[in-house]
Amino acid sequence: MALVPGKQNKLKRAKALARRIRRRSQRESWINFVSSITSSTSSKQLWKKVMAANGIYREFSFPFLNTGNVTHSSPLDIANTLGHAFAKVSATDSYSSEFVAIKNRAERTPLRFTTCSAIPYNSEFRMFELETAVSRAYDTSPGPDGIAYNMLRHLNTTSLSHLLFLFNRIWTEQKYPSQ
Repeated sequence: MALVPGKQNKLKRAKALARRIRRRSQRESWINFVSSITSSTSSKQLWKKVMAANGIYREFSFPFLNTGNVTHSSPLDIANTLGHAFAKVSATDSYSSEFVAIKNRAERTPLRFTTCSAIPYNSEFRMFELETAVSRAYDTSPGPDGIAYNMLRHLNTTSLSHLLFLFNRIWTEQKYPSQ
């Protein structure tokens, strides 16, 4: 079945348009990729990007844990095995009796957060400290509240002041929010 000349031209134009769109998309993708490399990009991130540009990706391997003659491969089994090992090591019966006596005595001593003298590390947080902390934080996954560091970086001055007020109130009253 041959195409009618008018339909052939439409098909050719559609193919040409698709090629142009693809080339433009590749060009924009490359420009975005190159623009993401700045003077603040770490060498580790840079090499990761270079490897990705060359189509070389780190192989993903499923983690496993060997304990004696047993191999654990499911994340739940691994987590439980590690949890049991940490619990065993940190259990009171694994400490010497001298250490247990010192530990018990220290745990009975109430903590005092207030002092008569003004010590710098006990003073309220200042705006530049909050701004510095937020600017230096890595872009990690947000916690249960869904707030990412990138969101905090884009807060205006008024919102940052409210956040600072909240942190200082928690610091001075020593009452932490339940959530």
